[in-house]
Amino acid sequence: MIEKYLNPNLVKIRLYDHNLPGFSIGSLDNWDNIKKSEIYLLDINVVLEEITIPKSFEFRKGNYIYKDSVWYYQRKIGPIEVNYSYSEISKVFTYYPGFIGKIPFIYNSFYPLGYEVSNIIIYELYKFGYIAIRSCAFRFNKKNFLLISPSFNGKSMLLDFLVNKENAEYIAEDLVFISKDCLVGVPWDSHNYGRNSGINTKSKKALDKVEDKIDYLIWFNVSDQELVQKTDLSIKNIYSYPLLESISYFGKSLSSAMMYFHNDYDVNNVIDIFTGFLSDTKILNLRTNGYNTESIMSLLRELSNE
Repeated sequence: MIEKYLNPNLVKIRLYDHNLPGFSIGSLDNWDNIKKSEIYLLDINVVLEEITIPKSFEFRKGNYIYKDSVWYYQRKIGPIEVNYSYSEISKVFTYYPGFIGKIPFIYNSFYPLGYEVSNIIIYELYKFGYIAIRSCAFRFNKKNFLLISPSFNGKSMLLDFLVNKENAEYIAEDLVFISKDCLVGVPWDSHNYGRNSGINTKSKKALDKVEDKIDYLIWFNVSDQELVQKTDLSIKNIYSYPLLESISYFGKSLSSAMMYFHNDYDVNNVIDIFTGFLSDTKILNLRTNGYNTESIMSLLRELSNE
């Protein structure tokens, strides 16, 4: 079994193979091998074992059924019956047969196991007061930056430049977890096609956790213009989209059935977490070409010297 850690103390995961298709919380092979805490909020195991599906259930949503604190999935893919389960008490995700752990795509309401496990982790961490936000984050000239932008608009390239050319400290490439008290970055996703950057060359300097504050949140409103336009925003102007996107992770996955059954995903609480940690953050709307690295760097230098 392999042990991986989302440090400093969020997740410990044990599994047979860190190549879990569909996993979306960075790449598991980039998670830490070193334990940095005696206690992790979530201690989850992913195991390959035969599963007995109960004949009766307490609740059903689509292909997911629930009984005695365990969720089950059963479906045929061609002539093969596939099963997986998740125990809410022991935090064990079990699947069978082994080949389904290698399927990288959605097929006829079957989701890659990495997708299911990722969403379970995101949902379980929410219950500990952490929400997932799609963004990159870095520390530059002693200032902490959080940058929210659509995909394929230069976030990873900018972060690569900052880390390797400007001695910035990596916090996250594409996903962060925020609580009312801190921000925890996620390792880079080396399986993202088109993101073959050198971020990992200095990422061992990464900050595991930001506890003081995020100095600047930049809402990247990308266009094809080279001119950099900067305007001030308030937290109320921008929280809707990142929070809606964080909920969209769950889709039709097992975690959506868990949320429906327990009815415990409180949108007001999510807003409180997001706005609470970022209450002292300066928020800017930046409109420019996302690949206009030099102009963006000029602005970052200006901001970091304020």
